[in-house]
Amino acid sequence: MTTSQQIRIITTTITRDAPSVITSPDDVKRLYWAANPNGRWFDAETMKWWSTRLMSAVFSDGHNGAYFVTSERTWESHTERAYTLRHIDRDGQIATVGDLGIYTYRAQAVKDAREAARKAASRD
Repeated sequence: MTTSQQIRIITTTITRDAPSVITSPDDVKRLYWAANPNGRWFDAETMKWWSTRLMSAVFSDGHNGAYFVTSERTWESHTERAYTLRHIDRDGQIATVGDLGIYTYRAQAVKDAREAARKAASRD
């Protein structure tokens, strides 16, 4: 087989280095994976099991962490979605802020995420 007949395979490496500022869902994932290389929080199987979606709105807390919103299908209807406010800290630990699925509307969850980040950023 000649060189011209060979198929070249190009691979792409996904970086899992922790970002310095968290401003997107991809940054949240990178911070999580940097701290938890074998973590399952954002793997496809886990996201599918919980019917979880990571919303695009991410708000830095000013301390190398961020507030973000996820949605999950409700157990009652399996068609409606409920929204949850989350926080990831600089160590890659994710916490639920308030109760799971407490928000009926995405807009209110995003508003509260923005406000929580603003308050956190104003603290010393």
